Amino acid sequence: MDYLSTIPLDIIFYITSFLVESSRVALLQTCHKLHNIMVGFVYKRVAVSGVRARQLSLTIMTSRRLRYGNLIQSFELQGRKGYSDMYLTYPLVADALCKMPYLRSLDISVPYLHAKYFLNVMRSKGMIRDTFSNAAFLDEIDLGGRPTSGYAFPKLSSITLDGHLDLIAIAQNRQLASLTIKSRIQVKGVGKILDCIQCSSLKTLDISIWITTTLELIFVLYLIGQACDELTELSITTDSFKSLDVSQALADGATYFSRLRSLSISPHDERAPIFVKNAEECFARQLSHLDKAKHLIQNLKTVTLGPVIWNRVENAYDNDWKCQFFETKAWKTLALEDPFDCSSIYSFE
Repeated sequence: MDYLSTIPLDIIFYITSFLVESSRVALLQTCHKLHNIMVGFVYKRVAVSGVRARQLSLTIMTSRRLRYGNLIQSFELQGRKGYSDMYLTYPLVADALCKMPYLRSLDISVPYLHAKYFLNVMRSKGMIRDTFSNAAFLDEIDLGGRPTSGYAFPKLSSITLDGHLDLIAIAQNRQLASLTIKSRIQVKGVGKILDCIQCSSLKTLDISIWITTTLELIFVLYLIGQACDELTELSITTDSFKSLDVSQALADGATYFSRLRSLSISPHDERAPIFVKNAEECFARQLSHLDKAKHLIQNLKTVTLGPVIWNRVENAYDNDWKCQFFETKAWKTLALEDPFDCSSIYSFE
């Protein structure tokens, strides 16, 4: 009796969700029934590096029984230092990527010195959507140059990059909904990103930048707000900044986002802020700033400034900002003689 036929698929997927990836792959090889059930589940999201990346690429390119590339919707590559990835892994992965027409999310992390070579490999396979003038495009054809295809990754909507900023070329001329840059970049690199991508379609942006003054951060917010009209979520990881200056910029309209719902500045930094004056005054000033900002940025619901998280509560009786950090006096949990003298990077003055 075929017992697998009597088990609901939801139960099979639930049980196998507790397995590590290597065990799921081994499960595919036990019988044809499990292979047919699990293959789409296993290959929907793929994360590989090194030898496993090469093995997967060869499987995708050589399999005659099943087009594994058609199953992959999310692909993550973790590059490693050394020549083996440069001359073995990257060319094979590039060939395999050409056979993933339903890819929606691409996460590329390669060492800094590998970025140029990796881009050249991707460009040689027609996966970089370069912009040419008519004459330059004809010149490429006459010379038998690199192919430039508008059909590579037609469904790609999310890209995550970690490495040299030149990797942003992968996102060039694509209608992305989400873009994440993990490696920290200079302020001038923000302009390169905005020039490269199609900002009008971007919904979520997560970047990490170096700044020396809060004014630089406000300028970055201004640039992004002007370029990305449809942006709903913005997260920036950075260095020290004055959060009162940021909230003041939101209130004054210096940074305008028509559809923004969530703004996060260094959301993963849990160090407590500095209070030059008493916390009650800082709370009142920032609350006043956000009250003004909600009339300019009407969709704004959450503002995160380091460990300080403001949530906008909307109901029939209330339309105000709430901040648990201030309400619970979280700074008093610090083992300091003076709770307002914290050696941290955030300043409210």
